[in-house]
Amino acid sequence: MLTYLRARTAFFCELFKEGVAWKIGTFLWTILSLLILARDEFALPADDEAYKLIKIFHLISFQNWLTITVILFLIWFFESSFHIYIRLSKRIKELEKIDKDDLCHLLKGFYIENTFITKGEIIPCAIYRGKFNIDQLIDKFVEIEVLAPKFSLANIKIELFNGHNSEGAEYKFYLLDSRNKEIPVNDIYDYMGQEVYLGVTPKFSIKLKHNELFEIHENATVQISLNSWTK
Repeated sequence: MLTYLRARTAFFCELFKEGVAWKIGTFLWTILSLLILARDEFALPADDEAYKLIKIFHLISFQNWLTITVILFLIWFFESSFHIYIRLSKRIKELEKIDKDDLCHLLKGFYIENTFITKGEIIPCAIYRGKFNIDQLIDKFVEIEVLAPKFSLANIKIELFNGHNSEGAEYKFYLLDSRNKEIPVNDIYDYMGQEVYLGVTPKFSIKLKHNELFEIHENATVQISLNSWTK
């Protein structure tokens, strides 16, 4: 319910931003409405004669005021909605200049419904080589940018090349999305990777946790890549 009210409030705020003339007209009509309220509710009979100096003001009854108010509201509403429609239509036409086929060609991938899949080529997000660099990921989140649209769901694939470890060694990667949701990566061998939400800036964070039996070798590599995204 709260989300519904916020969306409607945001819509009316956008409508109000459209056009200066309507703001001025609304302001003047509001002042006049306050004067009408003072005339009808607070003025004494003797004072009422003063309001008659403005002939048209005296003729505005409640019914006339309500009718004019509704007409002004409808004109403002539809006129502002029309301006927003025109602006959005121009933006859509600009975006339509590059269609899905163009994106598939430029990004070397293909669409399955609303999900963009890379054609088997690795789109790297980050590569950490050697024990020193991988140690930066241990027990603390490190931020990584990703080549995907903002406000999309990206599938992130993590690969660890570390050679042989002793029995009982355990490790796990964790991702942090744009909503500060911590996501454990339970299977780094999953082809599709881990789904992560990207915010206004396409990025996420990653960290590595392991037990005392797990050893990071000097020639180890952690490779983080983008597998797909859904807008």
